[in-house]
Parts: sequence; structure tokens; C-alpha cells
Amino acid sequence: MRKVLVLLMAGVVLGLGIGPAAASAAADADDAESNLAELELERLNAIIGALEVLDAKGDTAGMIDLYRKGMLLSPSDVSARERYASIGLGLIAHVLATKGDMAQVLDLIDEFEVYVGEDFALPSALSWLRVAALRRLDRTEDAAAAQQKAIEYKTDDTDYRRQVGYFLLRAGLYDEAIAEFESALAHTDDAWYRAIFARGIAAAYLMTEQYAKAADEYEKALVIHSDGRFPRAYGDLIEDACLAMYHLGRDFELRGKYAETVAANERALKLLPDPLDEELGQVAATNLTAIADAYLKLKKPNDALPYADRAKRAAPNAAGAYSTLGDVHAALGKKNDADAAYAECERLYREMIDTDPDHAMASNNLAWFYVTHDRELDEALKLVRKALELAPETEAYLDTLAEIYFRQGEIDQAVETIARVFELEPTPHHILYFEQQRDKFTKARKRGS
Repeated sequence: MRKVLVLLMAGVVLGLGIGPAAASAAADADDAESNLAELELERLNAIIGALEVLDAKGDTAGMIDLYRKGMLLSPSDVSARERYASIGLGLIAHVLATKGDMAQVLDLIDEFEVYVGEDFALPSALSWLRVAALRRLDRTEDAAAAQQKAIEYKTDDTDYRRQVGYFLLRAGLYDEAIAEFESALAHTDDAWYRAIFARGIAAAYLMTEQYAKAADEYEKALVIHSDGRFPRAYGDLIEDACLAMYHLGRDFELRGKYAETVAANERALKLLPDPLDEELGQVAATNLTAIADAYLKLKKPNDALPYADRAKRAAPNAAGAYSTLGDVHAALGKKNDADAAYAECERLYREMIDTDPDHAMASNNLAWFYVTHDRELDEALKLVRKALELAPETEAYLDTLAEIYFRQGEIDQAVETIARVFELEPTPHHILYFEQQRDKFTKARKRGS
């Protein structure tokens, strides 16, 4: 009603000329409108700040309750309203990711759908959020119906579907992202979009640690990209594909399947161009050292040597490549060569730490090099404690600390430290390794008793 009155007053001013009373009334109306907008913006910012506090406390139920109240006091400014709607979409995705009360989430989705109306930017994203909530409630038929609605929305608008798919990916709704991307692939012949959608599917599998599927999907995406029209995207895609294949090989390694580790990383090497640039050289070194390490575990140091040499050439500043090269020379009985490689490994890590004293990963990695090569255990302990000061509760750093305690004969402390890793709920991919570490420590404690 306020806006209607302002418009009527404007009409009077234009039609009859500006008298003193009319001009004063128009100015008062403009001031009232401006003051209201300021108050609404102030209130909106207060709600957003309170949501952040509740998020820090882990109070998702409180966040939902507060957001609902904010919808009842919705700002009249269009941009502010859109901002609040965007926050709501993110909130729903956040609660889904943290496994909050799904019935409450569904109620919020219903209210949010009414709040945003027909002009909402990503309506099918909201449908996908409903799918995710229904799946978590095991309401299979309802989820299937909601999914069909989401899939059928704007099937001919490829850029819209790209936005929706990547929203789902960022929100951690990987199954839903895969379904959206797969449907989008089926509805477009455009090479660029097809590459984008294929890469999205691969990324979702990578994030869910389904490395075999991720590797397959990355190869499909690379075939689409292989016409050379998108060189930067092609390079990024190769990097992601090689990472997926490295992790696939790592899974095999943890299960003692070293020949399969070699095969997975060889598969990655076939994707790499020749010559390599610096960035892809680092990628290649990761896969090459994984192969060399696998051959060492197979007691085949002669087979490992060419891969370790290639890793050093591909990434001359990669400290880890020199650690592996040293291990290969040591296995071949070449002590001087091994010592030279180890010295270069240590030098490179020290250089990183000297350049950036807050480089937690470099401190941890040097500590890991020391402990796994039975060197400088006291210094290793200082380094990993510094890493943990910089990045507390980091799984890899706690593992290094536990390994140092183990090598120092402090078995109880090793067991207690690795237990802290499990309190952090490591991802499935890492659990097998940490279980192996825990078993090693607990068996040592039993032998000691």
C-alpha cells in the first residue's frame, strides 16, 4: 500500500504542478521508504550474524527456527530478499550435509518454496534438496517423484542445468549432482556443456571416494575435451584424472595389491602430454613415485629405479620424489646415491620451512621423512608438534605424531594419539590406513605386556 500511495502522489505532482504541501508529502514518503529499507537491512544483517553464531555452535535446529522467523519479516527490497533466499538455500543444503532433522528440513523446504515464489533463480535445486531429504527418510517413492520433477525442469536450458548441478556438487549432494548431470548429458549435444557435465559426474565420484568410477568418468570427459578447443580445462581435467587414479592405486596398495597399484598409476601416465609443464610435472611425479614405491614393495628395485628417476626429472623440486629415489638406491645397495637423494629431500623440505615458517604440511612431511627413515626422532617430534600448533586436529599430523611415539617406544601414547584420529571421523578412504596403524600399535602394546 505504501508504494501505491507514493505512486499516486507522484501522479498528482506531475499533473498539477508542485505545490509546497504536495512536495513536502512526497519528500516525507520518500524518507519513510528509505528509513524502512535501512531498518530492514539492519534486521537482515542481524539475523545473518545470529545464523553464523548458531552455525559455529552446531545448532542446526536453532538455525532453522531463526531463518523461519526471518521469512516472516521478509525485506521488501528485492536484492535483500534475493540475498536472504540464497542464504536459505545454502542453509537447507548445510542441514542435509550435517544430517539434521530431515522432517524439519522438509517443513522448511515447504515454507521456503512459498517464500521465494515463482521468481526463484534455481527452483529445481530446491526439488533436489527435497529429493535428498526424502531419501534420508527412506521415502523412496516420494523421492523418485521429486527427482523426476527436478530432472524434467528446463531440460533445454543447458546453462541453467550447469548451475544446478554445480550447486549440488558444492553442497555435497553428490548422488543428486550425478543424477542432474547425467540427465543434462542426455539432453544436449553441445561439446562444451557435455564436457562440463561429464567432469561434474567424475568430480562427484572423486569426492565420494569411488575412485574406479571417477577414473572411468574422467576418461570419458577427456575424450570429449580432446578436440583441443579448451586447453586450460583439458589440463585441469588431466590433473583431476591422475589424482583419481593415484587414489585408486593407493586403495590397492593398502590391500597389498601392488601390481594393481602399478597398473592404476600407469593408466594415469598415459594421459599426460609430452613435454610436461611445471604443474603437470608435479602431477606426474606423484604417479611415478607411487609406481616406484609399489615395485619396492614387490621387491623389484630395478623396476622401481626408472620411475623414481623420471619422477625427479618431472618435478626437480618435489622433496618426496627424492625420498623415494633414495629408498630405491638403498634397496639396490647404493648407499652413497641413497644418502645424496635423502640429503636433497631434507634440503628441499628445509627450504620450504625457511621460506614459510607456518608451512604446516612441510613441517609434517619432513617429520614423516625422518621417522620413516629412523632419523632425528627428537627433531621430528618438534616438527610435527609445530605442524599441529598451526593446524590442530589434522589427521595426517596426528598419524605422524603417533608413528614417532611408536618408534620411540612410547606405545601407550601412540595408541592414544591414533585414537584421536578416529574421533575426527576420517573419510572411508583413509580409515583402512588408520586401522592398520592402530592394529600395529595395539599389537606392539600387547607384546610389551
